[in-house]
Amino acid sequence: MLDLASLLSFHNPWWLTGAVPEALNPPFQRPVLARLLSYLEQDKLVLVKGPRRTGKTTLLFQMIAELLQRGVEPQRLLYLPLDDPDLEAGLSAILFEFEKLLGRELSSGPHVYCFFDEVQYFENWSSHLKKYVDKKWPVTFVASGSSASLIRHGAESLAGRTLEEVVLPFAFSEFALFYFSAEERALLERLRSSFQLTQAEFPRQSAVIARKCAILFERYLKCGGFPEAFLQEDPRLRKKLLVESLIEKVIYRDLVSRYGVKRPDMLEKLFLYLANHSSDILNITSVSNSLKLSRDVVQSYITYLSESYLVMLTPRFASSAEKRIRANPKVHVPDPGFLEAFTNLPAGKRVESVVARHLFSQPRAYYRNRHEVDFVLQIGGRTVPIEVKFRENIRNADLAGFHALNRASPFEHGWLLTKTELGRQGEVTLVPASLFLALI
Repeated sequence: MLDLASLLSFHNPWWLTGAVPEALNPPFQRPVLARLLSYLEQDKLVLVKGPRRTGKTTLLFQMIAELLQRGVEPQRLLYLPLDDPDLEAGLSAILFEFEKLLGRELSSGPHVYCFFDEVQYFENWSSHLKKYVDKKWPVTFVASGSSASLIRHGAESLAGRTLEEVVLPFAFSEFALFYFSAEERALLERLRSSFQLTQAEFPRQSAVIARKCAILFERYLKCGGFPEAFLQEDPRLRKKLLVESLIEKVIYRDLVSRYGVKRPDMLEKLFLYLANHSSDILNITSVSNSLKLSRDVVQSYITYLSESYLVMLTPRFASSAEKRIRANPKVHVPDPGFLEAFTNLPAGKRVESVVARHLFSQPRAYYRNRHEVDFVLQIGGRTVPIEVKFRENIRNADLAGFHALNRASPFEHGWLLTKTELGRQGEVTLVPASLFLALI
């Protein structure tokens, strides 16, 4: 077993080389990286949360690489994966050893950066980090971990002391950037900067990238947004990766250990049931009867899956909070790779679930009163409805939900996401779903 000093050196090769190894620092940078780097300038603990295998560790290495590029001395950058089985020391011992390697106390400066990966493996992690954050030393802590674990183990005790980002599987906009050329990326970024959900017009030059977006979108619907999965060409191996890296580890290990789940097999069955009903209105009684589980257990299990971002819930659009709470939500499994691997859902429901993932950070609801609108957003006091009709021929009947909503809650314009059609019908803009999702 390595001693602590050797273990720290092993995990921080830039102390010797001055650079993050290329294998740990891929050239493609997700947009979230820029936001995380901006957080380092604040006097806060930076939390990077999200499901397994979404690229959180890669983001930490890219942050370290950027700090090295900015001239931060390599020895002032500490990275440690807290799930390393050889690591037995507590936080105080780790930071004391780091001080010895630096040759000075952390309190005396200059500024250092400590990156703790899989922080949920640290006993009482939030209490330990809170103690050091409150000292106001020239130290920035960046911690990553599964969202369920972070929520369960005390992130709320750090209220007011954190800046947080949830890292989900790639959205289609990121997926497109990953496969685009440098010139296409630049054009897409320009188009995105001029696009707003609250405006009726689509950016000019969109047609230049529309065809490639449509081609890539078909791949995205099959492969999903988990990097390991969409880089795997063999669909059988892709499914194996999703099962082994995500379902087995999240359901049978993370959620069992964090929530004391006694029947993980039923939790898995519930997840697969929800995947096969993605984009449907969730009826707890029906789920309970189908799986022969109590309503309370089903409700608890859905909460666990939601906190792990394996499923997302969209409430019903209602005139009051009370009505919204009483109504059944819609359920979405947001990554299309899961839906491809484990369901036979029609394309429309898959695309609707993808849209839900893209609207993750937006307060959203669905409208239903005889007719339905998949998503209703409130942006700057404006109502913005979005409906998915993923086919080539759009009929007048496809606009019925918009008309019903407009009578209940007037809006200036809405979006109808099609397979190929681009145009305008009254207050509704028709646009291919692939192009729309590339720009939001």
